[in-house]
Amino acid sequence: LIKGFESSSLMPITPRFELSQTDQDVIVEIRVPSVRVSVESVEVTVTESTTLHFASPPYLLILNFPSELSDIDDKGCATYDPSRDGGMVTLKLPKLHPGIWPDLDMMAQLMAPKQPPSLSVGNNGRAAASIEVVSSTDNPVSTEDEEEEIGNETSTQDNLPELRNALKPHYGFLNQHASVFTDLAREGLAAEMLELPYPDETDAQDRRDLRIESEQEKFDPDRYIGDLDVEDDYLYQVAMSMKPHWVVEQDDRKKGDHTISGDDDALVDQMSKLTTDETNDNAIKQEQSKPPETKPRSYRYFTPDETAQLASISYPILPPSIQPPQSQSLFAGLLDILFAYVYDHLLTSGDPTVESSWTITTLSCSLSWLEDYSDTPSCSKVMEYSMRRSLIYPYLRNYSFSVFCWKQVACIVRNGRRCVVRCLLQIRSILEKSESHYLGNRLYIDPYLAWIQRNVNSDNPLLDISL
Repeated sequence: LIKGFESSSLMPITPRFELSQTDQDVIVEIRVPSVRVSVESVEVTVTESTTLHFASPPYLLILNFPSELSDIDDKGCATYDPSRDGGMVTLKLPKLHPGIWPDLDMMAQLMAPKQPPSLSVGNNGRAAASIEVVSSTDNPVSTEDEEEEIGNETSTQDNLPELRNALKPHYGFLNQHASVFTDLAREGLAAEMLELPYPDETDAQDRRDLRIESEQEKFDPDRYIGDLDVEDDYLYQVAMSMKPHWVVEQDDRKKGDHTISGDDDALVDQMSKLTTDETNDNAIKQEQSKPPETKPRSYRYFTPDETAQLASISYPILPPSIQPPQSQSLFAGLLDILFAYVYDHLLTSGDPTVESSWTITTLSCSLSWLEDYSDTPSCSKVMEYSMRRSLIYPYLRNYSFSVFCWKQVACIVRNGRRCVVRCLLQIRSILEKSESHYLGNRLYIDPYLAWIQRNVNSDNPLLDISL
């Protein structure tokens, strides 16, 4: 499959593509501009009945579908139209079992890397690999085993760097990162991105204590009193009058205007407790009783640019299973980041400025202080932390406006995970353009995008947790 890449110095490029489906087939339209397409230059294979491999150097596309495909060896499944977008290859892949597959717009599911078998989540919420015991002092070592003992000591010495790394302070999504600012980031980045002086040397509890102490020092009572009445402030008026994309989506839902029917997530109104409401059961039964569809059904929630961005992200490998306590802390961190995004989005009328990356990073305890919610995964605590910062740092330090921002966060979560993914994509774009805050994508945003898309079934709430 990759022989075309072996003979070329080019690295594979993920092409732009669109998915649609009928009851019988999956249709993949792949844009391959400036490529001379022929029978010899294109290879299409299906492995393990679920994984599609498309190769036409320099383009390589691998998709993992949620269900099995039929054998395509004896069927002409590919067509090429050079007049569409500079060249379009259309693959028509027959399904082994007829039916409509959910979540074909979730790129992180379709493009998920293989999971390492030893990766797991420890009690401290940290993703870790299993550690093999290479030596023991339970039994005396005989003279005949001296050579084996030397070998064991050598193995132990080889594992010392990993053991030292495990003892360092960890942070980021599931506490998977350590020494990032020391080993990988440029000099001075930590001081520009964080308020935390020494992130690679400060554990989670010390980070929280230092943050609270810093907030106490920086709180300006006079400025807070001056912002008690902001009714005449122009930015406040604009922020309160604008209609963000999540409100537009909510209004469309009330009108019955759904771009994706029947598989959006339902969330409760209260932030402190999430439950599942099984909806659309009757509609699903009616759909199942209908004859198979022949007209392709497309997934149009995300724009083409958003779909391309989702497909271009190098998603990290996550543990195959995350326990409820870890899910709760992850959701708390997600709310923390969404609040910061909503605040900036409203004050900029949805058009980010050069200050947006600073605003989002500063208002989020996770992005500015590497906050770990493992021991306090409650919505009330997240709200307390976020609102404290909203009354200390940004332009508008008004309590009522902060409460309004939290109501908007509730609206986003209630809309479902696709709305959350759209918000995270916008955050990612803002941070990516910043010379000081781009590392937040690696530590938090990209893993969150992978987690939300891969590990949440469309018949369940956004996250299978209860706060």
